[in-house]
Amino acid sequence: MKALFVATIYVALFSQGAAAPVARVPVLVELYTSEGCSSCPPADLLLESLSRDQPIARAEIIPLGLHVDYFDHLGWKDPFSSKSFTARQSSYSPVFGDDNLYTPQIVVDGEKAIPGTEKEIVRRAIEAAAARPHLVVAVAARLVSDRLQLTIQAPAAPANAEKIQIVLAIAEDGLSSVVTRGENNGRTLHHVAVARSVQTLDSLSAKSSVIEKPLSLGKDWKSGIPLSRRYLSIAFFQFGMVPGRCAVRAPRLQPGAAHGPESGDGRGPGAGGLLQGLPPARHL
Repeated sequence: MKALFVATIYVALFSQGAAAPVARVPVLVELYTSEGCSSCPPADLLLESLSRDQPIARAEIIPLGLHVDYFDHLGWKDPFSSKSFTARQSSYSPVFGDDNLYTPQIVVDGEKAIPGTEKEIVRRAIEAAAARPHLVVAVAARLVSDRLQLTIQAPAAPANAEKIQIVLAIAEDGLSSVVTRGENNGRTLHHVAVARSVQTLDSLSAKSSVIEKPLSLGKDWKSGIPLSRRYLSIAFFQFGMVPGRCAVRAPRLQPGAAHGPESGDGRGPGAGGLLQGLPPARHL
């Protein structure tokens, strides 16, 4: 199948404003992980370092930690796990194969699946993704109280294309758990960019359009703290089961401040419908 070039939007909310960095190519890095998996903590640390250090000169690494639920019956229920994130990983099976789904697993730009502890392979995949062409879109964002208001300028759908959906993930930084059972018993685990919600916003039409979307931050997402924690809004297009590329990052913003688009690049994955059943608990 031919991959469709599409776009990703990245919005980071901080309590303190900062100058926009030099434009880079946003590359989406998904980590499929679980607090019940003893092999996962090193991968969580790798995602944290990629997010913090941004070690690839031409790439803006967009982290997204998706906690699967197929370890939840093995002694410790991951408080951040969701069956929808398991289904998202399962929907990659037409691309990577049924036997190539495990934890920890990193998916770079929706195309390359890598064991989550293979640092150098991940770096090379990010470099390759940043070198590919990307479609540019525009986004503006404004934070009001506990609600994020997004304005997305979506391009027209390519002629004769299948249905192309715009998908939004909300993630939260700075989370941790003291694990008292299971494979990681006795450990304190720290996470960045923990996926809290993944939802479909709309579909591209034959003409370009502007989409307005208000999004509420969950009451249990530490939203009462005045942005001392960072919230991420990551949007991407999905084209059936085919991965796609991303293309714009909104600058950092402060409460109540609206920001226009900033050109960039990156990619997002193609998650299709839910598969029957769940994969067995498997890790490296």
